[in-house]
Amino acid sequence: MLVNCKLSKRNKTIYFFYPGGEILTGQELASRQILELLDGDGYSFVTHQIPTFERQNNRLTASILYICQVVTLWLKMLSLIFVSKLVVYVNLGQSYTALFREGLMLSFLRAVRPGIRIVISLHGNYFTAWPQSIKKTLFNKILKRANIITVLGESQKDCLRQWAIEEKNIRVTPNSAIIEPVNECDIKAKIRGKQRLQVLFLSNLMSAKGFTEYIEAIGILSQRSDIPEFNAVLCGKFIKTELQSSLHGSKPIQQWLKDKLTEINSSPKISLEWIEGAYGEEKKTLFRNSDIFVFPSRYKIEAQPIVILEAMASGCVILTSNVGLICETVSDCGIIINSTEPGEIAHQLELLLCNRTKCEKLALAGLKRYSDMFNKYQYRNNWDMIFKELTDEHEKTRLAN
Repeated sequence: MLVNCKLSKRNKTIYFFYPGGEILTGQELASRQILELLDGDGYSFVTHQIPTFERQNNRLTASILYICQVVTLWLKMLSLIFVSKLVVYVNLGQSYTALFREGLMLSFLRAVRPGIRIVISLHGNYFTAWPQSIKKTLFNKILKRANIITVLGESQKDCLRQWAIEEKNIRVTPNSAIIEPVNECDIKAKIRGKQRLQVLFLSNLMSAKGFTEYIEAIGILSQRSDIPEFNAVLCGKFIKTELQSSLHGSKPIQQWLKDKLTEINSSPKISLEWIEGAYGEEKKTLFRNSDIFVFPSRYKIEAQPIVILEAMASGCVILTSNVGLICETVSDCGIIINSTEPGEIAHQLELLLCNRTKCEKLALAGLKRYSDMFNKYQYRNNWDMIFKELTDEHEKTRLAN
């Protein structure tokens, strides 16, 4: 899918490849943030979305459509052979499909255009746990085609150094959130002044993200008579594979959720609302109205979830799991749990609900950490320096010749 951008001869042109599909992912969102912050500010982006396989009722039709989209992507990448001063950004996935779909063409471009400048952006944390294998070898070879490789944290950088990738080619560029951060007074006012705190889970509804454990934990608390009153929100859409294959007990997952909503909302102390996705201002308002953000993910490729950064910027206390780079991201500014069992989530949530002073302290610490390390201006400057370095290298080569 080609997205048109207005080009200016005065701007530095970046050919920008990033994943897009029916389900909004952190990979796509992080790439879109770069475009939002830098497009037109000395840069022009020619953007192409990397297709993802969309599951449909007719698998043959979906497969044919996907193959056509991949071939179109390859043709677009092949056309870059004839572009002068070529700088390419690729948000590279970590599946065999991604290595074939994007990696093959990147290797070809490097072979026929040795002077090309390539930045590969890595987001998932899956690669850090790979044993020695053909996949790891192929991935490593593709990464070595790049001039710069961006990662989200120091642990990912250390992993690539162990893969014999030169340190000068690795840049740590943490994610950010476009959402504007609240101020300290807003946090103090909402936590101290509310009769009922609000608890939020926001993500695509897939089991590995922990939404069922979140609901079960709320269900456990709904049976208690000795806890403070609170509101709970589940925000997200089911992905198709979850609807088609995931069952909870003997019930389809949607029916299970509806039954749990009815059960929990019969409690006089707790209300639970399901919002099927929130975007833009609606999402911003939802975060700002919430006090505790629960994200008990077990997702095997989880790295640095942007939803956690959005929650920190919005003044929410973070209650989350120890997977990927989450612990490195949140540090001691939130509650990190090693077990995502509903009973443990319920226990930690109860401790927070019963201690507003602790909630305020953690929310303020999270806001400061976000402002110091993950703010959008720092994110913009990181990517500005990377693209400037690559485009300047072309100019130095031209002058040398």
